[in-house]
Amino acid sequence: SSSSSSSSSSSGGEFAHRKPSARGGTTHPARASATSLARPARPVKPARLHRRSAMGSYFDMDEPGGGAPGSGGGGPTTIPDSMPAMEERGAPKPYFPPVGVADDPTLANPLVRQMMLSTSWFGCVFDLEGVLIKSREKEHRESWMKLAKRHDHPPPPEMVLKHCDTMKPEDFIARQLRWTRDPMQMRRYNEERVEIFETIVAESGSLDELQPGVERFLELLQRADVPMAVMDGKKRFSQLCVTLDALGVMRYFENVDSPTGEPNVVSGEDVSDWLPDPLPIERACTAMGRTTKRCVVFGNNTTVTEACMECGAKSVLLLGRQPRYELQGADTVVERLTDLSIENLKRLFTEETSDAAEPEREKVEIFPSKFTAPVVAERSWEPEARSDDAGGKEPPDYMRRRRRRPDV
Repeated sequence: SSSSSSSSSSSGGEFAHRKPSARGGTTHPARASATSLARPARPVKPARLHRRSAMGSYFDMDEPGGGAPGSGGGGPTTIPDSMPAMEERGAPKPYFPPVGVADDPTLANPLVRQMMLSTSWFGCVFDLEGVLIKSREKEHRESWMKLAKRHDHPPPPEMVLKHCDTMKPEDFIARQLRWTRDPMQMRRYNEERVEIFETIVAESGSLDELQPGVERFLELLQRADVPMAVMDGKKRFSQLCVTLDALGVMRYFENVDSPTGEPNVVSGEDVSDWLPDPLPIERACTAMGRTTKRCVVFGNNTTVTEACMECGAKSVLLLGRQPRYELQGADTVVERLTDLSIENLKRLFTEETSDAAEPEREKVEIFPSKFTAPVVAERSWEPEARSDDAGGKEPPDYMRRRRRRPDV
């Protein structure tokens, strides 16, 4: 009896820590520990769990007694899928700060962040003719016609003359008129055409004047600390500066940060090509100290839109030269500059995206490297004849001609 009582007491002491199961029995201790480690108790939902407590439970996983509630503590614990993914403090974030986006949420200085969200982080580039002053398309066409008549060249057709005021004169002579490719001869042609153009303008009696509301719009941008630049491909740098001085708007395009003291002016002699090539816009953005994605370009024809799409700038076109339905590719189309405000310009950048701020998307090959022909079911009810001249794809082989016998 004593032995039986001792054995019962020892057995009772050994299995005293057994927990009753759901069916009323007891559970093996090894099975209980494996179950507790493999299937921990369900934690609180992340939506109801405070962020600080969630991070604390995440960093206490490997500590003794830490981890999710009911995990038993001690040793590594499997993190359930419902637990919010938390990164360690100071860990590199692959998508922040976003590249190419004005707002940077990681900035700790609110003044710097407010400055980046203000109007000083983007610039404006203006085309001279058609935006600041009246377009001289009619006078340009007449000057080219007189120049062609003076040198006994055939008169340029209409489909060629429509490019006379949107291209550099040298490029227009070489690519459109095809009179010569000699650089010196093209320069002489252009100098002679400029003289004819000035004579036509003087005879008409209409001087270059600012468009209505232009000076007020430039003053608004200057008060908002927005850098500005002007470009024109038909004038030289010195001629363009003289024109801006005569108009009284040179003060809006001055650049105090320039080492040479030159204003933000881009002429035809500063770049090798003109619109729709984005070189003039890129040079103007470099002078202003802005990227092309941070600039708004003002023009009156579709070449501005093509250049902006290529370099990532925003385009604002003015009506007058082309109808509205031809300007649908622009970001904004207005009748005059007074229809715009600073808020309108800032809204142009609201839908901008960043390659670094977006996750990588699945790459789809437009032209797959391994082409697989589509499988076509054979028509068993209509046998086809196989021969060398079937289908007319290759000439018949008379030396070795197979019989036209249908396959059965």
